[in-house]
Amino acid sequence: MFKISFYGGAEEVTGANYLLEADSRRILIDCGMFQCPRFCAPRNREAFPYDVSKIDALFVTHAHIDHTGRIPRLVRNGFRGAIYSTPPTKDLARIMLEDSLGVLEKEAHYMNESDYLYTTADIEDTMSLWKELRYGEEFSLGALTVVLRNAGHILGSAMVEICIKNKKILFT
Repeated sequence: MFKISFYGGAEEVTGANYLLEADSRRILIDCGMFQCPRFCAPRNREAFPYDVSKIDALFVTHAHIDHTGRIPRLVRNGFRGAIYSTPPTKDLARIMLEDSLGVLEKEAHYMNESDYLYTTADIEDTMSLWKELRYGEEFSLGALTVVLRNAGHILGSAMVEICIKNKKILFT
């Protein structure tokens, strides 16, 4: 019924990135940056382990960089689905991604690197795909029903509840 693959945030606390496959849909939950001793860790530059152009949607639980920091890179690499979160998460994610870009640029300059993880244009492209969902609002994606529930972590944080055929999975 559900197939879940973990590409970060499992057995570690950064780089949250989960792929849910159900009813011929491919949905990502979060796409975060790996935060290691060096902020722009080499893992952040690796190719995504799935075809980003075949992802139908991305749901964001909250704005922290370890949950959002690779979304602009995902978009740069061909993701064209919708990105969903609460309105505060969308607003905070823009601010955090812009701030993170400043840190990444300083690190790249210090390390004499020219390939940035993402650019201002990538952030703008990302935000153009972003849609808002309110807590408790049901959203259908084929046979899947998605509802965001208040997680109480930071402003706008949400648990992502996904239902199909009387089966439910909750990402917290």
